Amino acid sequence: MMVNAGLPEVPEPGTALISLGEELAAQTEAFTETLCSAMLAGIPGLPQDELMHRLLYASVRSNIEKAAQIYQGTVDLETISAPSPALEYARHLARRQAPPWALARAYRWGQFMQTQWAIDTLARILDHPSREVAALRELNGINFWYIDRVSELVLVEYQAERDRWLAHRSTVKAEAVTRLLDGGDIDVVATEDALGYRLRETHVAGIIWVDERHAGSADIAGIEGAARKLASAVGMTAEPLFWLRDPTTAWWWIPVSGDRAEMLDALRSAVSEIAPHLRVAVGPRGRGVEGFRESHRDALLAEQVARIAGDRAPTLVSASDQGVRAAALLAADLEGTRRLVRSTLGPLAADTRAAADLRATLQVYLEEGGSHTATAKRLHIHKNTVGYRLTKVADICGSALRDSRVELELALVACQWLGAAALGE
Repeated sequence: MMVNAGLPEVPEPGTALISLGEELAAQTEAFTETLCSAMLAGIPGLPQDELMHRLLYASVRSNIEKAAQIYQGTVDLETISAPSPALEYARHLARRQAPPWALARAYRWGQFMQTQWAIDTLARILDHPSREVAALRELNGINFWYIDRVSELVLVEYQAERDRWLAHRSTVKAEAVTRLLDGGDIDVVATEDALGYRLRETHVAGIIWVDERHAGSADIAGIEGAARKLASAVGMTAEPLFWLRDPTTAWWWIPVSGDRAEMLDALRSAVSEIAPHLRVAVGPRGRGVEGFRESHRDALLAEQVARIAGDRAPTLVSASDQGVRAAALLAADLEGTRRLVRSTLGPLAADTRAAADLRATLQVYLEEGGSHTATAKRLHIHKNTVGYRLTKVADICGSALRDSRVELELALVACQWLGAAALGE
């Protein structure tokens, strides 16, 4: 008897199993075809192309041949190793990013179908039920040992190859993204191959990061999952490109079609469903290589503004939002921006709720061309409230409302988007 701690005892193959092994060896080719056809039809995670079909065939055949040798007693089960073709198939599955459960399920399917075949064969070649039961007990023990050991070995190889492949792909992707964003001439086809992403499309670039207060609990899978949720919300036309810039920040590009306003509405709706400690910045739509770059550059501007604003910024900031690009320029010289805000707004630059309400009313009033009605509608307040607030603003700011319109609008944009950083608090 062969014994291994924690596992059931497995008998050496008896005469019936030796005969079964001879039958299996004789039917190897036909049985391999039957198993492969069943697996490809019943396990959706297995690739269906010709190369992977050949590799699956070689893997299944090698396992059947090994099983036949074990039944005949020519291979020691305690020293069993996974057949080389089985390991090669596992490695290819990892490179194709096929799910590991598909590989594990293939071995369960193989065990089930081989056991069914063995039951039918033993019933045919044995002349007494008691001998059949004894042979099936031996068969069950040996099959358990073999599948338990070999499936573990191939799954370990799958994971090791997946880790190697992802590390390689990550390096290649990082180099390709860096070259692409540097702005020089590139080989578009080669870059698309390296990225696994088509550049000759319309894209939206985005950045997603973990709020600084939660940086210590950054979850890479959570960041990628949130990016994918946003990509799905805008109706991506193909798989997005996701690149982890550092442990708390990722850059991504979504291939899109459709209306810009609808896309932003979809993003704003979807962003409410992601983790509250995540922040998002997006650029405008852009086409082709230059659109890929420009959308990303604008997303960086939106990210800069959002990071400076901190909690005062919405969860999603778009470079297309009114005032964001101007705010990014103002953020480049925060000390100069603070001086502009103080000299232009005076007491209205206070970091209080009352001052913020007055600034918001004045800003919308200017954007709406001096319409009290339009301002009231946008702010969801009564028209008389608009008039009251504007009177207070005039009392506070005096001639600044008439003499420095450009500076006034820039100061209001700075307060809106940069918050305390512009107010000097």
